[in-house]
Amino acid sequence: NEYVWSFPDSGKMYAEKGIQLAKKLNYKYGQGLCSNIISVGLAETGDFTNALDFGFRALDIYENLRDTSQLVLSYITLLICYRDQGDYKQALAQGYKAKEIQALLPFDSWANQLIFANLASVYEKNNQLDSGLYYAQKAYDINKRKLIFNNIG
Repeated sequence: NEYVWSFPDSGKMYAEKGIQLAKKLNYKYGQGLCSNIISVGLAETGDFTNALDFGFRALDIYENLRDTSQLVLSYITLLICYRDQGDYKQALAQGYKAKEIQALLPFDSWANQLIFANLASVYEKNNQLDSGLYYAQKAYDINKRKLIFNNIG
């Protein structure tokens, strides 16, 4: 996962090996995690068709596992894939699915910041600046609360 953002080909290679191992162990969570990482790596290199394929594979795995936090991250990954290929309507649809699921969780997690920041980026790229600013402010407010909390403790 650490490699995929800076060295997408290397990150993808490690995740492919991870999927092979997870399949041998019948470790569904690991298969989903590695599928999501491959999705990001493919999107980073511009292979959006395959990126979406792996993103939806991860989503399917986490739906079957009923893992809501990983579902949220899978929807964020799909948002990024759609955003980066310029399909802002689908990017927003994935972002709002992530937001809807995250709202069901009993805590305000770092995922909210990630959701809001990515929604802001989609709106900004689609030249809907008021909406982009709204979500950027929400992400910033979460970050500011985290900084204040960390300085108190």
